[in-house]
This record gives sequence, structure tokens and C-alpha cells, in this order.
Amino acid sequence: MKNFTRRTLATLVLSSAMIGTSAQAAIVTSWNYLNEAGFIDASPSAVVESDFQAQNVLSQDTNRTLTWGTAEVPADGPSMLTVEEGQGGVIDTVVANTPLMDSDFESGTTVTHNNYRVGGSDLLESAILLDGLRLSIDDWELADSVPPETSAIEIGIGFEFLETPNRPNGDGTLGGTCIDGSAAGTDINDTDPNEGFGCDDYFILEPIPGVDFTFNDGGDLDPSNDYVEFVIGFDLNSILAPGFAAANNLQTQYEVVTRLTGLTVTTDYCGSQGVPCVGFATQELRDNELFADFAVRAVPEPETVALFGIGLLGLGLTARRRRK
Repeated sequence: MKNFTRRTLATLVLSSAMIGTSAQAAIVTSWNYLNEAGFIDASPSAVVESDFQAQNVLSQDTNRTLTWGTAEVPADGPSMLTVEEGQGGVIDTVVANTPLMDSDFESGTTVTHNNYRVGGSDLLESAILLDGLRLSIDDWELADSVPPETSAIEIGIGFEFLETPNRPNGDGTLGGTCIDGSAAGTDINDTDPNEGFGCDDYFILEPIPGVDFTFNDGGDLDPSNDYVEFVIGFDLNSILAPGFAAANNLQTQYEVVTRLTGLTVTTDYCGSQGVPCVGFATQELRDNELFADFAVRAVPEPETVALFGIGLLGLGLTARRRRK
């Protein structure tokens, strides 16, 4: 009887290992994507809005360009905020628990801030930048083709843009204190300290419930070392027919990893939000570019069938004790 019990337990252990291996879920191997961004709520109303963009990925109409002010140095031109047209393509899924490489990221839309010396009464005070990503299944490890009626995952983030006056003393003369507390002409890009220019403008990343940001300021004033990275998870069950994923052993948990680079990361000034927040400072007298890259990665899911095999092993042990 003891020998029989040992053989039975050995068989259960082997079966458990085999079931766990064979139960590896199929994954979505690639996704169609479309990334769009645009501005809303520009203030004051005299700010020129152009390059209209009808709602698509974003849930509302936006404009891709904002222009304001009269150039104090004619060669500079007015200040502008511009977003590229939507970017689309196909991105491959990174396997769960695999470190992300630069090659795993695809480029999203780029935002350019032409930050120049401007005057006049119609200066931009604030605006909201919306950025949306739509994902739909391109291919998977299942024999069946992707259902054409499958809907898409949509993920969105927002920024509050704050234009700061370069002559914050309010009387048009040089000098004063910038909105972030620094002396005018002493901020990041101090290209013309004798004239008192150099109050940074800001993109303040609005909070996303349940999402933490990883940020790196590079330890210097070089924005090429700076980035913000954050992860937003999604469940494939939200776009598939009920029960389809379970019936076909299809991986359902994925995450979008977004990386923002190009501007100086800051946490010491947050506009209307509480400190600390995560934002980017744009330098005076420069064309500043904020780049958005993203990757899609599978998230580990419990091996439910393997756990079921371990449960059988437990039952075998119980039976053995009873037979003694």
C-alpha cells in the first residue's frame, strides 16, 4: 500500500508540473495603435487656436496649435505650442517579466513649445494638453483570427500648461521674481541674464488615479538625462466577448509603459496642484520638445491549472494519512 501511495503521489506531482507547463496562456503578440494629442481650454480666449482636430482617440475636439503674443525680437516670432499629427502603426508585446529595452518603445506624438520673448495683452495664461492612446488587437497566439468586431483599449493622460511672464514685476520693466520663486533671468536657460529674461514655463502632469510616476532629473540641467515613466494596466476582457479569454486560455492582463523625455523634470513647482507633483520646465529662448514613447507588456497571471494540480497533490497526502 505504501509503495502504491508513493507511485500515486509521484504521478500527481508529475501531472501537476506538466499541467502547469501546458497551461501557459496565449498572448496578444502585437497591437495596432494610434496616438493623438491636442489642446483644450486655452486662456484667454484671444489666444489663436488652429489645426483643428475632430475627436477620435481623444473624447473631444482639440486644436494642435496655439499661438500668442507679439514678438519683442522679430527674428524669434510669436510663442507657440504645437502637437504633431497622430502617430499610428503596430507594436509588439513584450513578454511578462522581461526588462524593457529602448527598442521595445514606439514613438508617440511630440509637443513643441517655441518659448520666445513676447509682449502684448493676449498672452497665453494656461491650457490643457490631452494625450490619448488607442490599442486594438493585431495578432495573437490563438489559431482563430482576431474578431473584426473587437473594440479597442483607450488610455489618456493630461497636462496643465502654464505660461509665466518674463517680467514678473508687472510694470513692463526688467527684473522681478518668477512664478516658481526664482529671480527672473536665473532659471534653467539663463541665456540673457543682463536683460532679466528666463522664467521657465511648465507642463504639470495631472494625477492619474492609482498610477505612480518614476522620475529622474539626471542630476544636472541637461534635459537629455531627464524622464518620467509610468505604467497603466488594462484587462483584455473589457474588449472581448464574455468568457472568450477564459475559454481559449488567453492572457488578459497587459500594461502600457509610457516614457516622457526631452524637458527638464521638476517636482518643486506644481501650479494649482500640491507639492510634490511631476512636471516639466521648458526653457526660455528655445524650441522645447516633449517626446512620448510607449511600450506594451504582458503582466504575469496566476497559473490556475497548475494550482489545481497542486490541490490534487494535497488530496493524495490526505488519503495517505487516512490509510495509515
